[in-house]
Amino acid sequence: MDRQHSDTAALRQPSRGPRYYWAQITGARRGDTVTLFWDIDYGSWRDSGACSATVHSGSAQNTRAVKVVHGRGFYLEAQACGHHAGRSSCTASRP
Repeated sequence: MDRQHSDTAALRQPSRGPRYYWAQITGARRGDTVTLFWDIDYGSWRDSGACSATVHSGSAQNTRAVKVVHGRGFYLEAQACGHHAGRSSCTASRP
């Protein structure tokens, strides 16, 4: 990232209630993107994917949230990545 521009990707989740994640980018410019990568393991089957959002105005953008609707016996892992000028910066994966 150039010195005059600093974007930050963050992985967000509520402090209480259902377990879900979304990715957020701040300090961004028009055209920057943020992506949420997720992986869910239910034991008998596995699902994974990604969703992205592009900054169109302002300096922040959120992705859609991924929520696990099943109870026990699942594992959800997520990661957020911000993209600017051909470079990516990602958070650590979080269960």
